[in-house]
Amino acid sequence: VLDLSNNPLFLMMRKPRGDGELHGTIKIRAKLADTSVIPVKAADRLDVISARAGVGSRKVPVLPPCILEDEHLEEAEESDAIIDFMHAIKISPSLKELHLSHTSMATEAVTALLQVLSDRIPEPNGVLENLDISHNFILQGDVEGPHSALNEVSRALSSLRSLSSLNLTSTFLTKAQLDFIAHHGLKLNTTLSKIDLSDMNVGDDGARNLASVISCSSTLRFLNMKSMAITKTGVAEISEALLTNWGIISLDLSNNPGIGDVGASHLAQTFSKWSRSPDMGLQVLMMAGAGMTSDGVVELCTSLKTMSSLLAL
Repeated sequence: VLDLSNNPLFLMMRKPRGDGELHGTIKIRAKLADTSVIPVKAADRLDVISARAGVGSRKVPVLPPCILEDEHLEEAEESDAIIDFMHAIKISPSLKELHLSHTSMATEAVTALLQVLSDRIPEPNGVLENLDISHNFILQGDVEGPHSALNEVSRALSSLRSLSSLNLTSTFLTKAQLDFIAHHGLKLNTTLSKIDLSDMNVGDDGARNLASVISCSSTLRFLNMKSMAITKTGVAEISEALLTNWGIISLDLSNNPGIGDVGASHLAQTFSKWSRSPDMGLQVLMMAGAGMTSDGVVELCTSLKTMSSLLAL
């Protein structure tokens, strides 16, 4: 397990275009009372694990939560450090979990990382199972195109070698980007059993796209759709998809107040049919903050009362 979360890792590794130095000075404004500015120069950057040496040469103190300011950020390109980091991940024989939440990952780094985990390249990493790249602007400003990062990310997701859990919480995907990733990546994937897409304001369009993923996936077991601005319309799509995929064992629809009693009724009708089958295995259903009244709660619970596999509600 490698956890590098809550460090401005990739911002420190970026190479400004047109700059003679590998790493420019990055101004980090800590969220402190005096709003002091802490300069972090090239000598203080994080040393990346070398693909040849296999270990880092020194440690860097963990910085407090901060706002990153870099005048070259929008014109950043991959540095040798990022390339070395990705190569180290590619050849690792034992890494099972990689946590990169809040690490200032940009489009190029995300694309490169997913490619080393997929059959898009020769001899990809075939052991990594859990990847967390949440709370990063992973496709900021990228649009659809044959050579776009969006297309490359989708193609990589469709051909992952071993990854079973993917956390995309708060990765700020647009509705159009999620639509493309769902149809050209996630629907074709054959390894993922857990997908977390919470805290993204993609609404019923996003729910419709994920419904299509549910309908097509034979491996998906855990789906987190918390705080996605889904309403009764989106839940109706999800409920219909669940009728064709009875393998889901955990579903989180909490903090979507637009679901209401009508949305709860759609789910209740689906779960009533699930309860009649011995093959059904729903274990966790999260519906806190879904805008239901007592009527919706009663109808939903009635549909679940014969589901013996249920562990948490």
